[in-house]
Amino acid sequence: MIGTVERRDPVPQTNNVGASLATIALVCAVLSFPLWLLSFSWVPFAMAGRPLGSVRYIVIAAEVGAVLAALLGAGLGLTVRRRSPAGTAGRRATWALVIGVAVMVFLVGFNVLGLIFGS
Repeated sequence: MIGTVERRDPVPQTNNVGASLATIALVCAVLSFPLWLLSFSWVPFAMAGRPLGSVRYIVIAAEVGAVLAALLGAGLGLTVRRRSPAGTAGRRATWALVIGVAVMVFLVGFNVLGLIFGS
């Protein structure tokens, strides 16, 4: 038609990358929690008086994995929240940020307590 103007959306449509990043962030943050708990697998061996042996490597791998997963979850959650318009940040991104930061606080806090009060 002559004289008509094509209207465009003010926000270009995307394939909802923010939602998939939020899902990845939440999965990483939730995965960091059981990895943190796995890092306590040395406790039954210590209570039974048995040598740690190969459990030491499991504990180290679990701690490093928990740190990486928590940092990735919190970082992606923060990125999604910053990229989204005001008031539209999803619950997944928020929970990923909260769980990731909480696991990092637990990891660092209990390790510092172990260094202070451990022998």
